[in-house]
Amino acid sequence: RKDLYSGLSLSGRIESDVYVNVSPALAAKIEKIHVREGSNVKKGDLLLELQDLNLIQAEENFRNLERNYRRMSELFRNDAVDQKSYEEIKSAYEVAKSAYEFTLENTRVRAPIDGKIVSIALKEGETYNPMMLPALVRILSLNQMKAVTHLSDRDFLRTGVGMKAMIRVDAAPDEVIEGTISFISSEADPFNGTFRCEITINRVHNALRHNQFARIIVTTDEARDAVIIPQTAIVNGNIVYVVSDGKAHRRVVETGISSNDEVAVMSGVSEGDKVIILGNVGLSDQYPVNIIE
Repeated sequence: RKDLYSGLSLSGRIESDVYVNVSPALAAKIEKIHVREGSNVKKGDLLLELQDLNLIQAEENFRNLERNYRRMSELFRNDAVDQKSYEEIKSAYEVAKSAYEFTLENTRVRAPIDGKIVSIALKEGETYNPMMLPALVRILSLNQMKAVTHLSDRDFLRTGVGMKAMIRVDAAPDEVIEGTISFISSEADPFNGTFRCEITINRVHNALRHNQFARIIVTTDEARDAVIIPQTAIVNGNIVYVVSDGKAHRRVVETGISSNDEVAVMSGVSEGDKVIILGNVGLSDQYPVNIIE
């Protein structure tokens, strides 16, 4: 007695649901790269440093105006300067701060998310130009993964958002990874006529990798707490032989949903019955049998 699921058997790939192309806004020579492809990074980790002769000047200008702004703020609170002078120094300080932060952000490049470095386009000493190379570093998040498959016309009609799916990958062959359909395209691909289907994976799993092959079963039917027998126990469509007292007893069963190798039985056999799965062809009711282990 257990839960049984049946549905569509599909193949697809694992993809990261969150990825970022890190693209500094300034063209500059790469001075130092602090990570390698395959490295795991945390949000805020320093990825690389770009050469920028304006950074020192921008910081110095910002620090000077910051001191002047603080001094002017104190004088303004004590009515020692007029509001126009205060507003002018405040405006200059905010412009300098913005310029410094922009320069710093685009020369000391940090990770915007937790994830894995999957590509670094250039090496130390090479010059980066955002107009020529939109993505300098690519980061994938392994905390939010999805399975992507494609549905035929017939499968499209049998599926819907919210349906459950079971996913297997070769890296964890004995484990079923659960997911839920989160997106089905409303239009077919013009080249192959299939519909893109995305399945959100419900939890973080260490075996999953971007672009990994996956086998997927989308659950279209389920039987909860049902009596289950192997498919091989059934002969002639609805006959099962139960063994007791050294004899095979013929039972007519009513079956429910089935998977590749199991079927739910609504009536005809009970939990705990011993059913013949090998040697059952050609048997008749009350036929003597010898069970060989």
